[in-house]
Amino acid sequence: MTPEELFGLARLRAAINWPQLAQAVWALYSPVAVKGLYARCGGAVATDMKWHIYYDPEMASSFTPGQMATALVHEAWHCLRRHADRAQVPAEWLRAANVARDAEINGDMRRCTPEPQWPYDVVTPDDLDMPDGLPWEEYYPAAQQLVGKQIVLCCSGGSSADGIPRDWECTSAADIGPAEREAVRQSVARAIKGGPFGAVPLGWMRWAKELLAPAVVPWQRVLALAVRGGLATASGAVDYSRQVPSRRQCVTPVLLPTLRRPVFVVDVLIDTSGSMSEDDLTNALTEGEGIIKATGASIRLYTCDTEVHGGTQRVQHVNAVHLRGGGGTDMGAGIAYVEKQRPRADVLVILTDGETPWPERRPKITKVIVALVGGRTKLSSLPKWAVGLRVMS
Repeated sequence: MTPEELFGLARLRAAINWPQLAQAVWALYSPVAVKGLYARCGGAVATDMKWHIYYDPEMASSFTPGQMATALVHEAWHCLRRHADRAQVPAEWLRAANVARDAEINGDMRRCTPEPQWPYDVVTPDDLDMPDGLPWEEYYPAAQQLVGKQIVLCCSGGSSADGIPRDWECTSAADIGPAEREAVRQSVARAIKGGPFGAVPLGWMRWAKELLAPAVVPWQRVLALAVRGGLATASGAVDYSRQVPSRRQCVTPVLLPTLRRPVFVVDVLIDTSGSMSEDDLTNALTEGEGIIKATGASIRLYTCDTEVHGGTQRVQHVNAVHLRGGGGTDMGAGIAYVEKQRPRADVLVILTDGETPWPERRPKITKVIVALVGGRTKLSSLPKWAVGLRVMS
């Protein structure tokens, strides 16, 4: 069996066995063979911060598709949980931190149905005398006791586990990009939280709920105020109007009102420039979901760095959003694009870290709301024609 066939069958097996994780497993970038990888990082399969897969060709040749599927799911969880970004530790404790992260993943995986097929012995919470389902930070003190300090820098796995690049990892820019990676996380979290796939491990559910936490900004109230209270009643035909005569008008000389549903157009512009971290994008998507719920209908959404990518996206759920970008920042280009759309938006919500030049002139839109994510920019730096809000994660 060739490596291509092995990885293809392994991805398919993982998608069948654990469908909640299918999108993450398929998102892992093209496998790269690294001779002696097992001796260098303690595993036959590893991933880096950009979701590339690496494998030891000699070790992997003995894997079954089921064993490789288990290895891929383990690596996918390093990427999904953003272990590379969370709580960096001193160099002498890197090994202990990686043991704790592996225990976090493996403790959840062994609670799966069907059970994973490990290709070799792996660390679990049992080795630390602790229960399954905890975050790695809680396993860390026990892992320190288990492995002790490592005087010589000792890393296990790839940089997806701790954020430290390895000398065997590729430097190619080819990858799925931070925006797309965040979209995969959101999709997997929704599949875990709401998919009809039966029970899932406690740790998976906790992660999904944390990632999909409700929007911080009360968008129903904010948008309602922005359009003079209209959106507060936009969820149904619940307001009376005499603009259109009632169909009962023919039986009475009195002008009767009709039930009407006010319709407002809300556009959302998401900053996908390189300055937006994955946490920023997560917060932006969460707030985008809150806006959708507040309007009670689909919205027009745009992603922009120095230009709008992908045109107008009509979405009813952020799971359908395609985040593209990663370059410089110019929200003015996005605003100019939105202004050209018809019908013109009543409200434009811009989700950004604020590290962008702003147009001097007021946009031809009734109300512009700028929601700052990341906490790096002051509200006072926003243009006077915008309503500024801060998203506190």
